[in-house]
Amino acid sequence: MEHVTEGMLRNDRDIQTMTGSLRFAPSGLFARARLVTGRVVPSRVAAALVALVSLALTASGCSITANLPADGMPPLTLPETDMPEGFESDSTSTQMVTTKIGGKNVFIPSTVVVAGGQSHTLSIYNTTDGAHGFRIDGLGIEVVLNPGVEPEVDLGMLEGNRVYAIDCHLHPPHRTGTLVVVQGR
Repeated sequence: MEHVTEGMLRNDRDIQTMTGSLRFAPSGLFARARLVTGRVVPSRVAAALVALVSLALTASGCSITANLPADGMPPLTLPETDMPEGFESDSTSTQMVTTKIGGKNVFIPSTVVVAGGQSHTLSIYNTTDGAHGFRIDGLGIEVVLNPGVEPEVDLGMLEGNRVYAIDCHLHPPHRTGTLVVVQGR
């Protein structure tokens, strides 16, 4: 059998016949395509053949990536479930501590996550020797935490999908915290 050249591709049937029989070697300086018959085709002929096949498929309305997004990855589809959306919580109160660690005043936990659509309170105990502030500016909450005292701070009914900063309004250099309100059911 003779080598395949560009001149041998006379019509669409030849192109269709060739597309099913090409196998490509790893890319590199001497990349080649090998026909099923075992004949080697120079890489420029293989590239021209692939370009012609792609052009023919595109002209006929076919496209390998017609239904793929721009990044070429197929969309992720999750199985249908009858689980309601959002989160629910059996807790309506969270305990926090303000303390000193390594010379820094911190809130523990530094991130509090609650479900929206229900009331929630924070019980904050100050373990230090001095008064500290507790502020959630986005909710209009500002409390002074005296040493050895554990006040309850009512957050009220919270709307989901919100993130609020927590800080010490008496000592701005102190470590901050975060209140995350996830979507409730």
